[in-house]
Amino acid sequence: MFTPNTKQMTYIKSNIDRRNFIRLTGITSTALILGLSGKANSIAAIENLSAVADPFELGAYIMINKNGEITLFNSKPEIGQGTFQSIPALMAEELEVSLDKVIIRQTGGEKKYGPMQFAGGSMSIRSEYQNLRKVGAAAKEMLLKAASNQWNVPVEECYALDATIIHRPSGKKLGYGDLAEAASKLEVPKSPTLKDPKDFKILGKPTARPDIPLKVNGTAQFGIDATVPGMVYASIERCPIFFSKLISFDATETKKVKGVIAVETCERIHDSYKTTGVAVIAETYWAAVQGRKALKVIWDNQGNEKFNSKDFEQSMRDAAKNEAGAIAHQQGDFDHAFTKAPIKLEAFYETPVVSHSPIEPMNCLASFTEGNKLEIWTSTQVPGSLVTDFAKAYHIPEENMKVHTLFNGGGFGRRLYPDYVHEAVQLTKKNRKASKSYLDT
Repeated sequence: MFTPNTKQMTYIKSNIDRRNFIRLTGITSTALILGLSGKANSIAAIENLSAVADPFELGAYIMINKNGEITLFNSKPEIGQGTFQSIPALMAEELEVSLDKVIIRQTGGEKKYGPMQFAGGSMSIRSEYQNLRKVGAAAKEMLLKAASNQWNVPVEECYALDATIIHRPSGKKLGYGDLAEAASKLEVPKSPTLKDPKDFKILGKPTARPDIPLKVNGTAQFGIDATVPGMVYASIERCPIFFSKLISFDATETKKVKGVIAVETCERIHDSYKTTGVAVIAETYWAAVQGRKALKVIWDNQGNEKFNSKDFEQSMRDAAKNEAGAIAHQQGDFDHAFTKAPIKLEAFYETPVVSHSPIEPMNCLASFTEGNKLEIWTSTQVPGSLVTDFAKAYHIPEENMKVHTLFNGGGFGRRLYPDYVHEAVQLTKKNRKASKSYLDT
């Protein structure tokens, strides 16, 4: 359900749009879905991964099929900072497999991948550097043990290289696919041995980003690309002034627009702040936008229309001079030290409010189905909290939640807040049609 704000560029989609043109002209007959070395690294291409025969899990983040395909799960959404490469690289390094030989799949808030399924604070690598290296190392040790059991040789005589276990004395070899089933039945080592950094082959080395070919040839799937059969679109009218209240609206002219299905209110939830908007639901994006433009809405701005940046900035300067600030951390006696200091320096620092405006507009596709099940496709920085928080907010068992975390066209912290997801979920729940929300920031 598309839900653009009052200032929104629109487009008419032809049979071959820019993305499809790039995709169709940029690929060859030998690789309909380009990844690296013919691998389907596209998120969309691997949504049906469960249909591949005989997948075996070696811990939560690594899956190996009998045919030798290796899938690494990335828990940190790709928002342009490179986690689609760097997070899997932590596991691949220890697993002794190159990135061009793996499929990368984005997690969607599933419990087994833990509570750290988010990207924010520039902490993706810092928070997972040791943990995910251990994941790769543990899987490697399981494969080594499976091979030594099959050959009936000491595990110390075996080593891993390029997705293969090799018996050093005899030169015998077994691929990871041949060992995956047996290895998956072994206990996952809790304290596997990590490689010495001097032996790194991937970490710290120039490595091609697996998402770049997808973004160049048009096969990368962003939230805005998500579609399902029969979905409807919405355009939401919101007051351009914060903290305003909806008084009333007249949708008489809106309902005359061809393709308009319904007009509904929906709540925009941003932490503790909640505001109401008016959504025009239609068969096409164009009809939804035209219907929204025909709305007549009355708002109560509660005096907030008088707010301006100049006066606000001055109020902050005045407060800095005349009011005690909040103490985040206190150590020692600053007043005493400052009084006794032979040289004193005073300075005033200020930064303006900066817009967190991603190139890809905020968007979400949501669908309620029978059995109180909710499925979401979106560009988000917080797939983990979407599952837990939305299950509580809409009284849905967590096992009934399914989140598809697609590429983000920028985040910058804006996609930490799921207000746009709430709107799509509310509207699809009211109309029982798959609903796509799309708004500018």
